[in-house]
Amino acid sequence: MGNCSFKEDRDGEEVSCKVVTKNQFMMMYVIGKGGFGRVWRVQEGDCQYAMKEMSKQRILAKKSVNSVLNERNLLSKLHHDFIVNMKYAFQDRHNLYLVMDYLGGGDLRYHICKHRRFTELQTKFFAANIVLGLEYCHKNSIIHRDIKPENIVFDNEGYLRITDFGIARIWNPENKKDTSGTPGYMAPEVMCRQNHGVAVDYFALGVIVFECIFGFRPYRGKSRKEIRDQILAKQIKIRRHDIPEGWTAEACDFANKLLQRKPGSRLGYNGPADVKSHPWFDGFPWEKLKKKQLIAPFIPESTDNFDVKVTNDGWKDEDTDKMKEANLLLRRETVQDLFKGYYYDQSFESFGYNIEEKYRPDPRILQHKRVPVSRTMKPSPARKMSSSQRKVTRSNSGVGRSRTNSQHNSITPGSTEERKSNISGTFQRYKPISRPESATMSKNHSKNIMKHKIRSSGSGITKMALPKGPFHYRNESKKISQICSRSSTRRSTKAGLSSQQ
Repeated sequence: MGNCSFKEDRDGEEVSCKVVTKNQFMMMYVIGKGGFGRVWRVQEGDCQYAMKEMSKQRILAKKSVNSVLNERNLLSKLHHDFIVNMKYAFQDRHNLYLVMDYLGGGDLRYHICKHRRFTELQTKFFAANIVLGLEYCHKNSIIHRDIKPENIVFDNEGYLRITDFGIARIWNPENKKDTSGTPGYMAPEVMCRQNHGVAVDYFALGVIVFECIFGFRPYRGKSRKEIRDQILAKQIKIRRHDIPEGWTAEACDFANKLLQRKPGSRLGYNGPADVKSHPWFDGFPWEKLKKKQLIAPFIPESTDNFDVKVTNDGWKDEDTDKMKEANLLLRRETVQDLFKGYYYDQSFESFGYNIEEKYRPDPRILQHKRVPVSRTMKPSPARKMSSSQRKVTRSNSGVGRSRTNSQHNSITPGSTEERKSNISGTFQRYKPISRPESATMSKNHSKNIMKHKIRSSGSGITKMALPKGPFHYRNESKKISQICSRSSTRRSTKAGLSSQQ
């Protein structure tokens, strides 16, 4: 992106804006790993962030360009206390970068693997946090479609937030072609390629609640096909004799209603109000939760909450043909243009504009290449104008003024006739020279410059007047005068010889 910067004056206050690059962040260590790259803990001044570094090579190999661009576009419009918010987005030749809120509590998957099971009070608090995050997304017509423990992150106070909007979509009534998701958390209607809505996120919430109760997922298998067959063939239901010690029937009923295979029968099909009104949440202080005034029943340790082995592992498909082909494609400028516009800076939101507009070329500017004008061009009609009209014409066309390369290569658009008149007025027979306005000129140069042309008419020399102004060929008058003086000397000499004879 470079180190471009600019200054903007807003309401009398000068604001200095600088394009965000990777160099302004101090990379500390890796705290997570995803399908396209790793998540770094970074620091900028006194602030700490989580930087998601995604390899363009891996994105191309998995044909997921639209997904990463979609995530950036959605996060630029979303901001809530129960989702992980984006601060910056930028790119370089090889990677895309998303700088987001840093949450040091780790993801829910890490804690499920560490603690195996949770209490009913802890699970209710987890579910309530996720419901508030989903409520905000669904009110903005966004379906997350990938709710799972890996995408639920704790902060240092024990509150949870939703992250990873890579396959999230704005709701569309005809979305049966969208089948992305994680096996084990995908709703049956998504697997069967049917149109789906917000109920798919509540199905995944039911799987998470079930996993917190029993310590394992309701649908398990060694392959995607086995998991799919279980989801389509078996209706999960927690019976009374299966309820673990310390859990109530309302909690198990909550999980059962979220895991309904038919979307119309599923809790949450009609929105988050149905979920909040379930008996399990009777008397729950939703308003205090929104303001984060509750003490979380589970607070992660202050140490790093991530698995070092998982974050440092490499990728198995590093040397595959798809990766090698994607690496070659990445060298093409047309492929790099696929990621064009991947930039965001949250600090500009308060000023009401996006920095991309600062560096986007104005489509109204037409690039015109100057072509040398033929010397046989007819004299310009400007000669027939009055002196005041010629001054206005020269000031508009640029004749006799100092111009930079950027000025004489760009022409403001107008009608076709206006452009023709501007060009004809600008390029009058000879090309204007560039010189300082303070340069002194003799009185002879300030008057009309006369160009002498010798014609073989037999009668002598004729003169032709040209428009005012300094030209490249102003020195030709001296040469022609010298030629005229020589020719007059020769005629006088010949006349003298003939008289003598």
